[in-house]
Amino acid sequence: MKVRLLLNSRFVEAVPLEVRMTSLSGEVLVVANEYLEPRSTLEVDLLAALSRVGHRFQPSSVQVSFFGDKEMIQAWLLTSGWSGLLETPLASQSDESSWQWISFWDTRLYGEVEPAKPRLSFVNIEATPVKLTFDLSIPGQEGERSQIEIPALGTYLWQPAGDSSPSRGSVQIEHDGAPGQVMATGYLQGPRFLASLPLVSSSSVMEFNRYDSPTLPLGARSENRPILSLFNPSQDSGPPVLVRIALVDLLSGNALASTELSMVPSEVTSLDLRSLWPRVLAGNGQRGLRVQITTDGAPVMVHGISLASSSSAVTDIELIQRQKVHQSGTYPIPNLEENQVVTTLLNLGDTTAELFGHLSWELGEYALPAIKIAPGAAYRIDFQKLVHRAEADLRGRLFQPEDSTTYFQWLSRRGSSELIARTEIRPLDSSDLYGFNCFGCCEEWPVGGIEPGFATFGTGGQADFVPVEFIDTCAGTMGPFTAFPTSSSYASPLGWNYNKVWSNSETNQTVSFTGDGQYMWIDCTERSRTFVGDGPVVADNKCALTHHPGFDLSLGCCGTHGSNVQACNDCCAKELKVAKCRCDKIVNPIKRKACNIFADKANSKCTGPCNVGCP
Repeated sequence: MKVRLLLNSRFVEAVPLEVRMTSLSGEVLVVANEYLEPRSTLEVDLLAALSRVGHRFQPSSVQVSFFGDKEMIQAWLLTSGWSGLLETPLASQSDESSWQWISFWDTRLYGEVEPAKPRLSFVNIEATPVKLTFDLSIPGQEGERSQIEIPALGTYLWQPAGDSSPSRGSVQIEHDGAPGQVMATGYLQGPRFLASLPLVSSSSVMEFNRYDSPTLPLGARSENRPILSLFNPSQDSGPPVLVRIALVDLLSGNALASTELSMVPSEVTSLDLRSLWPRVLAGNGQRGLRVQITTDGAPVMVHGISLASSSSAVTDIELIQRQKVHQSGTYPIPNLEENQVVTTLLNLGDTTAELFGHLSWELGEYALPAIKIAPGAAYRIDFQKLVHRAEADLRGRLFQPEDSTTYFQWLSRRGSSELIARTEIRPLDSSDLYGFNCFGCCEEWPVGGIEPGFATFGTGGQADFVPVEFIDTCAGTMGPFTAFPTSSSYASPLGWNYNKVWSNSETNQTVSFTGDGQYMWIDCTERSRTFVGDGPVVADNKCALTHHPGFDLSLGCCGTHGSNVQACNDCCAKELKVAKCRCDKIVNPIKRKACNIFADKANSKCTGPCNVGCP
């Protein structure tokens, strides 16, 4: 069995933090007390720490303390040892202001892995006791209420009373302490598996009327059983809720198969998605699938797992509420020599999303090409394949992290900002699968530039330039990414054609472009963004122009004594009056080859080379 704490820092500076565990008796064990490096990850082996203190310490909770914005560090508890791996995000104390929760379960379709038992863990983080009340509801049975008191800094593990757990049911919990005094989490435990259990704040349940999964972990379809469990949390004797469940082609966003369920108040039910396979296969869903769940407006709670028939391995199906869409994210990418890592980005908006992605690791950085995702469609990044493709970015850099952990940052730059994303990790030496769905939230400021930022080339020569933009964020600078300027300018005697510069001067000159001049103000609470006009984004870069050896500038070849340098074909198409320079050979400018121009001042004829770039 393994129990690991994984921390992901978005800070651009090293952050001191402390990791500690609290026992059932209130004893505190400091597990780690160190600096987390900028934009990096840290993995803490909790069992190794426990082995140093022996069996006397019975842990009840894990806490991570640091100074700074709570959004800048994400933490997950990864527990393995059964078939499957339990992924539990650590919550901030300020995130859980509710004193009421709802949870439910349905294990009737789990088959050979039964019996699975629901477990709820509660931690009192304050120095005063708190009382919890449980209202248990089992179909066909009378409701049951119970109460317990958790002592100061204590822990309580709840499960249905009796030797055998009911295969389905729901429970509502409340406490009489201050908001945020009790932290809670849930899981299902079977003889050979471990899976998460939904446990949500009662105040947020009314928002649960649409879910989307970034991916559906299937593997070989014949060996996997994706199962959805659903709960109608309404306590009134109102009308049933109509729930529509659709399997959607991951890359195109087209619905391939769907079904509908009618659920009465307090009903708990499950659906094996294999019942939709015939229609999915007919609709060519082999490129990948996702699940979409919508209701007629009333809320439902949904939980999904995928069971591997051969090994009984359990993988959670990540189902994200429609209200939790976001426009940026930060993820740790572990050692790609030991893990297969794939990020899926799903556009739930009505317009195409243009995304920027940036990777950084201990010894380098890499800017991904712009990613465009149509409405309803998804885009997948396989980081191992990205390494093997060995494609250079705009600065000529390659993605070569070798055996180091990589930091992946993405954001929606233009178009739709209604996205969900998930990075999934599968260790190459096991069947475990876990992942992260974490959004980043901070202002985004564009900065114009030109790549290369500085170049030296001979008079009559040429250089390739690309207008680019960088994005300054609270987690560092991303880029460069290709920009499409709204206007451009250049100083005589330089010629600028958006991606190429010609020169016939030995003086330093300026190339500049003007972008759209907008930055984004991000509202982290509402998960929305606002475009703010900030005037033009102007990039100015100096181009050092060096006199070409052996060429007499006084000849004025190709218009040195004129104003702006014209296109090479204009120069070669006519006889120049200055020094009677003529074109010995005209080359089709579409082929972008050099025109050979010869000139001899004394004899007024062309005898020597002067290379001028063709556009």
